[in-house]
Amino acid sequence: CVELWFGDELIAANIGYTIGYIYSGFTKFYLKQDDKRHSGAGVMLSSALGAWLHRQGFKLYAMGQDASYKSEGVLKQSYLLNGRQWYDEVRIARQVKEPPCLAPKEASPIVVKDLLAHS
Repeated sequence: CVELWFGDELIAANIGYTIGYIYSGFTKFYLKQDDKRHSGAGVMLSSALGAWLHRQGFKLYAMGQDASYKSEGVLKQSYLLNGRQWYDEVRIARQVKEPPCLAPKEASPIVVKDLLAHS
């Protein structure tokens, strides 16, 4: 689970899995409030996760169904795969001997602002 916190409040998260060099998100959520206090948290999480995956050495970030926000910001180079292309990627990724790791090397939190500044 990848989480986005604002102080002590969980405002967005992505639950997924890895296969070799692929990260695939099962589901994600963001905290929607009437005052729009955390508006954009879902897009921010997706962008930060994309930047993090790139930094960690992942080659493919499977985001599920197509949506316009999935090709904005640091995700602007995203593209769709058809079923056969996805199957081929999974088959190749499963053979990776030393896959990248989602977890940071140190247990300290990652600052989204710093992460996106280096993308």
